[in-house]
Parts: sequence; structure tokens; C-alpha cells
Amino acid sequence: MTPETPIAGSDGLAEAPRPAYDVCNPDRLPAERVTFVDGIHLQFLQAFALELTSYLDTPVEAESGGLDQAPVSAFLDGSAADACVMALELSPMRGQAWVGLSAKFVFRVLDILLGAPQTSAPAARASITEIEQNVLHEFFHTLLTTLDKAWSPSGISLRMAAISGAEEVRQTADPDGTAVVLHCKIKIGGEVETFRVAVPVLAVRLAALQSEQSAAGEVSGETAARAALLNVVSGATLQMEAVLAGSSIRLGDLAAMQPGQILMLTQPAGSHLDCLVNGKAKFRGEWIEHGDRHGLQLDSLV
Repeated sequence: MTPETPIAGSDGLAEAPRPAYDVCNPDRLPAERVTFVDGIHLQFLQAFALELTSYLDTPVEAESGGLDQAPVSAFLDGSAADACVMALELSPMRGQAWVGLSAKFVFRVLDILLGAPQTSAPAARASITEIEQNVLHEFFHTLLTTLDKAWSPSGISLRMAAISGAEEVRQTADPDGTAVVLHCKIKIGGEVETFRVAVPVLAVRLAALQSEQSAAGEVSGETAARAALLNVVSGATLQMEAVLAGSSIRLGDLAAMQPGQILMLTQPAGSHLDCLVNGKAKFRGEWIEHGDRHGLQLDSLV
């Protein structure tokens, strides 16, 4: 990976590292799909920082350490040192996503919930106990809910499957598959903690495809709606009038006019007439004879 780059909740912004697409490995994402999942990553981090700030009643900032593509087995190997791994069921497609939570991050949150001084470093422990997992229940729920909201517009739903160690997760995971690994950094009380989110490449591909189809459907729906509206409106009746442009007259002269008087117009004889539609000039044309009737031949739009 290239150097870590902050994306959310930091003082500066820079371009996040993006893995290249290897044509010899079709299970890897091309650049446009990487951009797609990067946007979801950013949205998740921003929302999670806000939710965690409210939950812990402590200022929290979120940054991205970038993303890469790696075998699921490599992700689980790296999760061996994590305090726990959240296994998440993917819907509607079958499969799982995973969240590897570092020990420092988990026990920092636990210490805050238990009222330990924030100036002290969290105790160095390898994994969480069942009692600690119960204390952290709301924290896990907050993380899952925020992650699910970030992915749901793309058609992916996430729900909790299990919270355990990397070895337990390995028993139900496909170690030969490839995952997009999102590296996350959380700053709490001046200390930066980390965790990772891994989503199978196949799930990302399906989500990106569904998102594109949904966007195309919205455009198609708007076009159909406009066509339907025009179809309805086309049956409406409008009042059309053909008038010769007039002249100005003082109100007093108008009140004094009598039958037989001639009202002089500024338009010369033979001038074109304006066609008014509901009182507004829309066309200009010439007065003609058409058979035994008279009509207005349209010459131009106004």
C-alpha cells in the first residue's frame, strides 16, 4: 500500500491510495469500482465518527488509511492479533463481510464505557471476554448499523452473524476469495486506534452494477414520467387569438372615442399578425384566404 491518507475527520485532505487493476487477475476491481467503494468508505467513516461521538460522549474523528485488495486468508491472518472479528452476513447475495477490530480500539472504547481515565493506556489484552462483549453490545450495534446504512443504497444489506476470533471466522470463510480491505483510523482523546473492514470483491461488483442500473432506471423513469405528462397535457384545450399589434392611446382619448372614429395604428398596412396562446404571443403569421374561409399562416416563432 501507499502511505496512509486521511479522508474524513482530519485537518487535510489528499488523494487516497487506489490499487491498480490487474488484467491477469479478474477477481480484482477495476479503477471505477475502486472509486465506487471508496465513496462508500468515506460515507461510512463520516457517519461512524458522529455516531461514536454521541455514543461515547467523547469527541471522535475518523480517517481512512486507504484501501487495498487482498486474499481473504491474508485479511484473517492479519486479524489474528485483533481483539475480535465481526462476521457479517451479506444479503441478498450469499457470503460474508468482516470487521477486524484491533485490541487497542476495542479496549479504548471499553475503558471509556467503564469510566476508566482516558489518560491511561488501555490494558494490553489479547481478546475480549463474554462479559466484555455484552458491555460492548451497543458499540457493535452502532458500528454495524452505520456500515449497513452506507452500503444499503447499493443494494447490500448487512446483519450480524457472529463476534469471535479470526480462527473461528476462518472456518466459515472462503480463504481463496479476494476482498476489498478498508483501513480505518479512529482518533479518541488524542489516541489513534485502528480497525479494518473486508468486503468480498464479488459483492462490490454486484453492488456497483445494481447502483448503475438503479441510476439508469431513475433516468428512464424521469423520461417516462415526462412523456406521460406530455401525453396528458396534449389533450388540453388552449385559447388562440390572432391580433394586429396596436398602438398606445391616452386614457382620456379612449374615453372620448365615438363610433365611426378611426383609430390609427403604428403598424403599416399588410403587417403580420401575432398569434396569442392564452394571452401570450407565441407565433407570428400572415392573414390569408383558405378556400371559403380565412386563416393565419404561421411564419415564425415569437
